[in-house]
Amino acid sequence: MKTKHSYIGALGLKDKLKEIINVVEDRMEWKPRLRLSWSTGEDKIHFGCPYFRVADEEDAKDAAMILQEAGYAAYPDMYIDDDGDDSDGRVIQRHLWTVEMPGFKIIGGNFQPIIENILKTVN
Repeated sequence: MKTKHSYIGALGLKDKLKEIINVVEDRMEWKPRLRLSWSTGEDKIHFGCPYFRVADEEDAKDAAMILQEAGYAAYPDMYIDDDGDDSDGRVIQRHLWTVEMPGFKIIGGNFQPIIENILKTVN
């Protein structure tokens, strides 16, 4: 299967993000909320990678499969969040599931606030 790698300008960004949301929304029972994880690469270029925050492992696997079938690189990911201690002093850990989309990078730089604003309009 050929993976889509998207390089688009600001004008097409809103439509592309909405397309990604629609791919998942059409087949899932929950309304997806797309978010961006911002990073800086070794070349000092600031970029955002879209991801979906989901409820559990099953939703993560299902959404990743749907995106893969549509030609997007996507995979389920889980990270553990330390949420403090309970009344007995035991650490509370939350398992937070996401669907990462590494093949889609949005160059940010000075445009990060504009891109975050666009993201609010499509969710």
